[in-house]
Amino acid sequence: MQSVHPHLGPRAATPVIRSVPAPPASIDATLPYDPRVEAVDRSLPGLLGSAALRGLASLAGFSAILGLAWSEPLRSASAKRSVRRAVLEQLFLVGFRPVVMVSTVAFFVGATVALQALALAPATSGELLGQVLAVLVIRELGPLVTAVLITARSGTAIATELGNMSARDELVALESLGIPPAKLIVWPRAFAIASSVVVLSIYFAGVALIGGASLVGAFGSGVTPLLEGLRESLGARDLGLFLFKALGLGLAVAVIVCHSGLNARRSGTRVPENTSRAVMTSLFVCVVLNTVTSVLFYWLVGWPFR
Repeated sequence: MQSVHPHLGPRAATPVIRSVPAPPASIDATLPYDPRVEAVDRSLPGLLGSAALRGLASLAGFSAILGLAWSEPLRSASAKRSVRRAVLEQLFLVGFRPVVMVSTVAFFVGATVALQALALAPATSGELLGQVLAVLVIRELGPLVTAVLITARSGTAIATELGNMSARDELVALESLGIPPAKLIVWPRAFAIASSVVVLSIYFAGVALIGGASLVGAFGSGVTPLLEGLRESLGARDLGLFLFKALGLGLAVAVIVCHSGLNARRSGTRVPENTSRAVMTSLFVCVVLNTVTSVLFYWLVGWPFR
């Protein structure tokens, strides 16, 4: 018999409570296809194309920043003095302080090139050694090694400095005070990197040739034939290629490290990772640009191995 409660009536049957599985953390995990997510091409051409488009977008954005920094007027004399002081300070830090390091590396690079040429062909004449030094140092190693040294020394410091300023909103604070960050912060560093790579590449080439001539004079056939080979090998095309490479690599390093620092996330712990990525990207771009420029140069003037 069913029991009856005096006030509630017949006792209802006790319901059975069953455990219901919790919904997934993300509904995307249960869907085979999410229309909100764009399809990503994972093939090699697709990845290279995406990287190229991102690079062009970054270059366009940073070029706009540099254009703004160049065209933005400075209304007060104190602001002009501050920008001039910042440019001179960055030129000293980026272009003058690495002179000892660049001199040492350049001397030993030139000596090593001459030593390897003598080791491969002990009977090589001095004129041919001069041609080897001209091709390797002037066309290839001078701008590339200088850009690598500037990236490793000054590019790391500038990317870290701009990253910390971005993470602490210092650039926003400067802008709120009426001080243009592009003019005072970005332009001096970018100009110092680009111009320093050009000037130090010329210095590197001179010291490397001195190092090679010193080794040839000590173990080879004398310095005079070497200088004669250098004079015959170097022409206007070689000097044009040298300056074009130095300027292009300097601009590439300046754009990458400054753009990376300005776009650092607002977290101080991510700044070292962002700096490391900027340096590695700069080195990769320098090597690729150097190779592509050499290929285009020989394509225009004629392939030497035909």
